[in-house]
Amino acid sequence: MRRFVLIAALLVSVPAIAWVSVSPVAAQSTWKRVLFQKEGFSVIVPEMPKIRKEKGLSLYEVVRDKEQMRYAVGYLDLAIAPGNDSKLINEVYEGVKKGAEKDKGDLVAYRTIERNGFPGREMTFFLPDGFAARWRVYIVNKRAYFLSATTTRKNLQTDLAGSVAVFLDSFRLNAKRPAPQQLPRQSVPILPSPSPTPSPTVTPLPSPTPSPTVTPSPGSIPSPTATPSPQGRR
Repeated sequence: MRRFVLIAALLVSVPAIAWVSVSPVAAQSTWKRVLFQKEGFSVIVPEMPKIRKEKGLSLYEVVRDKEQMRYAVGYLDLAIAPGNDSKLINEVYEGVKKGAEKDKGDLVAYRTIERNGFPGREMTFFLPDGFAARWRVYIVNKRAYFLSATTTRKNLQTDLAGSVAVFLDSFRLNAKRPAPQQLPRQSVPILPSPSPTPSPTVTPLPSPTPSPTVTPSPGSIPSPTATPSPQGRR
């Protein structure tokens, strides 16, 4: 945690340079996307950033004296990948918050964000002497990326709010969120289908003894038809 606090204090603090108030129109620049291939990200900035390393942090800065603006993007390699562990993720966010508090910054707004499916947090701090800083932090595998825009409160809220939004929104990751590890599928043994219960053997009942055929008794022999006796001759 202390490491995050020191880094946050480094990024949130107002640079020790002589800033003078000028119209934002006075400083024209050509914004270009800069690809940091090895570092795994790209960002749009008004000029080529200068690199410096401090306390384990790789930091790329653009300081615009006339605009009273400092754009910074950097990263810090973590000991372990927080993954979906909300406790470890919040530890990084709390380190940023405590770093700002160390520089007498007050957290005035924050919201949950994400990039390429990786969790993030945006935080806005009010700093002493009328300055302010807007932070975005992303946890990407074993690396924490930090973006910050530090300027006057007026610039942050009105005059250069568009430039701040362009810078913060332009951050792109080269890394993709790893697919969740799938557990090996366990083979399910195929149980044999239960044999059907055999039907009980039915012993057929013996056929009934056939009734004897009754031969009808011969009927009475009909009497022969009587031949009418001939009438006597006349």
